[in-house]
Amino acid sequence: MSEQLRLPTTNRVLLSTRVEAQEFLAARFTMRELTAGDVLYEEYQSFDHAIFPHRGVISLLARMEDGRTVEKASLGNEGFLGFTYLMGGMGAIGLTVVQIDGYASFLRMSDLDEAMDTFVCVRDAMRCSTIPRRRSRS
Repeated sequence: MSEQLRLPTTNRVLLSTRVEAQEFLAARFTMRELTAGDVLYEEYQSFDHAIFPHRGVISLLARMEDGRTVEKASLGNEGFLGFTYLMGGMGAIGLTVVQIDGYASFLRMSDLDEAMDTFVCVRDAMRCSTIPRRRSRS
């Protein structure tokens, strides 16, 4: 991973929080490049950082018995990696790989815990980003 980058914050989860919370988080983030093919977490590996993509795509992959992989989910700037931690799990639910180059904010889990304890808007943003949204019927 590269040194600290200075790039715009475009992650929708982060932008949905109050300015005070964004400042708190920004002071604790490490902005890093994402390079296609980089493995961020192995399946079941404990989270040490939540990852908030600003550009690029991260895929959660399931490894088949024959060694092939299949994509379970992908996320970009609309979400964050680490939602299983919020649900009481401690590790990644699949092999986590960068699919498309970009950059992301990395936040230590202890800092995420502190932010959720300090700012209701952060807690709400994390919770809302993990709940599937229903489409309205016309």
